[in-house]
Amino acid sequence: MEAESVSCWINQLKEGNQHAARRLWERYGGALQRLAKSRYRGVLNAVFDEQDLAQSVFVALWKNAEEGRLEEIQDRTELWWLLLEITRRRALSRLEFNRAQKRGANITPDVSNSSDDSAIDIFSQLSDLRELPPEMVVILSDEHDRFMSLLPDDMLRNIASQKLEGYSVSEIAVRLNLSTRTVIRKLNLIREHWVHEMGASY
Repeated sequence: MEAESVSCWINQLKEGNQHAARRLWERYGGALQRLAKSRYRGVLNAVFDEQDLAQSVFVALWKNAEEGRLEEIQDRTELWWLLLEITRRRALSRLEFNRAQKRGANITPDVSNSSDDSAIDIFSQLSDLRELPPEMVVILSDEHDRFMSLLPDDMLRNIASQKLEGYSVSEIAVRLNLSTRTVIRKLNLIREHWVHEMGASY
């Protein structure tokens, strides 16, 4: 295993290595912020922006590591989807806080680790971890429009957008009134278009 690989950093993180946590932030923090800004713009404001959201996700990741809850996370793909799911849960928590503030409720947002952020619980719910490698997600978030233009129809672009935003196959199927088999087939087609383009360009 390479000393500077993501898998190595994950193992070091489990051992409480702060350098590994920093390297993972450098690797994924920017992509998380871009995706958070795109998907959760209604949650973010001047007080709590995409960087705050991404940082709170890494606080949860660190606390999961401290408590020995990352044993199921073995590679970069599993880590990426875990980060996406924690981001989604943190965004929903912040949305509830924002709504309560508008109602005049005197509450404090929960920025600590909670059972809802448990890597053990989250990992058990993820059924499609290996559909897109994290490098592809990061590159696509940087060049979203160009890669979307490679897809031949709006249905594929819609499915691709939802997948990049972190929705699971079953969630996409429900949202678009499709069978899960259809969604998987179309994701495979999307991947073929993009992998071909990435092979030619990178």
